[in-house]
Amino acid sequence: NNIPYINLLGAAKKWIKKYKRMEFEALPPFRKNLDPFRQKRMRYSLASVMRLTNFRAPADYAPGKTTSRLNTVGLALEKRHQNFSQLTRVQKAKMTKVLKHNLFDVKAMPILFELIRETDPDCFKKAIKPLN
Repeated sequence: NNIPYINLLGAAKKWIKKYKRMEFEALPPFRKNLDPFRQKRMRYSLASVMRLTNFRAPADYAPGKTTSRLNTVGLALEKRHQNFSQLTRVQKAKMTKVLKHNLFDVKAMPILFELIRETDPDCFKKAIKPLN
Protein backbone atom coordinates (compact mmCIF):
# COMPACT_ATOMS: atom_id res chain seq x y z
CA ASN A 1 0.00 0.00 0.00
CA ASN A 2 2.76 2.42 -0.88
CA ILE A 3 0.59 4.90 -2.79
CA PRO A 4 2.49 7.98 -3.97
CA TYR A 5 1.11 11.44 -3.29
CA ILE A 6 2.21 14.15 -5.70
CA ASN A 7 2.20 17.73 -4.51
CA LEU A 8 1.79 19.28 -7.95
CA LEU A 9 2.13 22.76 -6.47
CA GLY A 10 5.63 21.96 -5.21
CA ALA A 11 6.66 20.58 -8.58
CA ALA A 12 5.09 23.54 -10.38
CA LYS A 13 6.95 26.06 -8.22
CA LYS A 14 10.25 24.30 -8.92
CA TRP A 15 9.45 24.18 -12.66
CA ILE A 16 8.53 27.87 -12.71
CA LYS A 17 11.66 28.91 -10.83
CA LYS A 18 13.87 26.81 -13.10
CA TYR A 19 12.27 27.36 -16.50
CA LYS A 20 9.54 30.00 -16.46
CA ARG A 21 10.62 32.59 -13.88
CA MET A 22 10.71 35.63 -16.18
CA GLU A 23 7.51 34.66 -18.00
CA PHE A 24 5.68 34.07 -14.70
CA GLU A 25 6.90 37.30 -13.13
CA ALA A 26 5.77 39.23 -16.21
CA LEU A 27 2.18 37.99 -15.80
CA PRO A 28 -0.28 40.50 -14.34
CA PRO A 29 -1.90 39.65 -11.01
CA PHE A 30 -4.25 36.70 -11.41
CA ARG A 31 -7.20 38.60 -9.95
CA LYS A 32 -7.47 42.37 -9.74
CA ASN A 33 -8.90 44.26 -6.76
CA LEU A 34 -7.77 41.80 -4.10
CA ASP A 35 -6.08 42.72 -0.86
CA PRO A 36 -2.33 41.92 -0.79
CA PHE A 37 -2.81 38.78 1.35
CA ARG A 38 -5.32 37.20 -1.05
CA GLN A 39 -3.32 38.40 -4.07
CA LYS A 40 -0.27 36.56 -2.73
CA ARG A 41 -2.29 33.39 -2.09
CA MET A 42 -3.66 33.44 -5.66
CA ARG A 43 -0.23 33.87 -7.25
CA TYR A 44 0.50 30.13 -7.36
CA SER A 45 -3.09 28.94 -7.67
CA LEU A 46 -3.65 26.30 -10.32
CA ALA A 47 -5.50 28.72 -12.59
CA SER A 48 -2.73 31.30 -12.23
CA VAL A 49 0.02 28.80 -13.05
CA MET A 50 -2.00 27.50 -16.01
CA ARG A 51 -1.58 30.91 -17.63
CA LEU A 52 1.86 29.58 -18.60
CA THR A 53 0.11 26.95 -20.76
CA ASN A 54 -2.49 27.00 -23.52
CA PHE A 55 -5.14 25.66 -21.12
CA ARG A 56 -6.77 28.65 -19.44
CA ALA A 57 -9.43 28.89 -16.78
CA PRO A 58 -12.91 29.95 -17.91
CA ALA A 59 -13.83 33.60 -17.39
CA ASP A 60 -16.17 32.76 -14.50
CA TYR A 61 -13.54 30.69 -12.67
CA ALA A 62 -13.46 32.31 -9.24
CA PRO A 63 -11.04 30.92 -6.68
CA GLY A 64 -12.14 31.78 -3.19
CA LYS A 65 -15.85 31.58 -4.00
CA THR A 66 -16.28 27.82 -4.40
CA THR A 67 -16.90 27.06 -0.72
CA SER A 68 -19.52 29.78 -0.34
CA ARG A 69 -21.24 28.58 -3.52
CA LEU A 70 -21.27 24.99 -2.25
CA ASN A 71 -22.61 26.13 1.14
CA THR A 72 -25.39 28.13 -0.52
CA VAL A 73 -26.47 25.18 -2.66
CA GLY A 74 -26.14 22.72 0.24
CA LEU A 75 -28.39 24.79 2.50
CA ALA A 76 -30.91 25.28 -0.30
CA LEU A 77 -31.00 21.53 -0.95
CA GLU A 78 -31.61 20.87 2.74
CA LYS A 79 -34.56 23.27 2.69
CA ARG A 80 -35.94 21.69 -0.48
CA HIS A 81 -35.55 18.04 0.60
CA GLN A 82 -32.61 17.39 -1.77
CA ASN A 83 -34.73 18.25 -4.81
CA PHE A 84 -32.41 20.06 -7.22
CA SER A 85 -35.27 21.02 -9.54
CA GLN A 86 -36.73 23.19 -6.76
CA LEU A 87 -33.65 25.39 -6.47
CA THR A 88 -33.77 28.94 -7.79
CA ARG A 89 -32.03 29.91 -11.02
CA VAL A 90 -29.31 31.67 -9.02
CA GLN A 91 -28.71 28.59 -6.84
CA LYS A 92 -28.53 26.35 -9.90
CA ALA A 93 -26.10 28.80 -11.54
CA LYS A 94 -23.88 28.68 -8.47
CA MET A 95 -23.78 24.89 -8.64
CA THR A 96 -23.00 25.03 -12.35
CA LYS A 97 -20.08 27.36 -11.60
CA VAL A 98 -18.81 24.99 -8.90
CA LEU A 99 -18.91 22.10 -11.36
CA LYS A 100 -17.17 24.13 -14.08
CA HIS A 101 -14.50 25.16 -11.55
CA ASN A 102 -13.94 21.54 -10.57
CA LEU A 103 -13.89 20.39 -14.20
CA PHE A 104 -11.19 22.93 -15.00
CA ASP A 105 -9.09 21.73 -12.04
CA VAL A 106 -9.49 18.08 -13.01
CA LYS A 107 -8.51 18.76 -16.64
CA ALA A 108 -5.71 21.20 -15.81
CA MET A 109 -3.75 19.02 -13.38
CA PRO A 110 -2.74 16.28 -15.85
CA ILE A 111 -1.83 18.93 -18.44
CA LEU A 112 0.44 20.69 -15.97
CA PHE A 113 1.84 17.38 -14.73
CA GLU A 114 2.77 16.27 -18.27
CA LEU A 115 4.29 19.64 -19.14
CA ILE A 116 6.51 19.53 -16.07
CA ARG A 117 7.39 15.86 -16.65
CA GLU A 118 8.31 16.50 -20.29
CA THR A 119 10.45 19.51 -19.35
CA ASP A 120 12.22 18.11 -16.31
CA PRO A 121 11.06 15.07 -14.30
CA ASP A 122 13.48 16.09 -11.54
CA CYS A 123 10.99 18.80 -10.56
CA PHE A 124 9.01 15.98 -8.93
CA LYS A 125 11.83 14.68 -6.71
CA LYS A 126 10.67 16.47 -3.55
CA ALA A 127 7.03 16.62 -4.65
CA ILE A 128 6.34 12.86 -4.46
CA LYS A 129 5.88 11.24 -1.08
CA PRO A 130 4.22 8.00 0.09
CA LEU A 131 0.65 8.53 1.24
CA ASN A 132 0.92 6.32 4.34
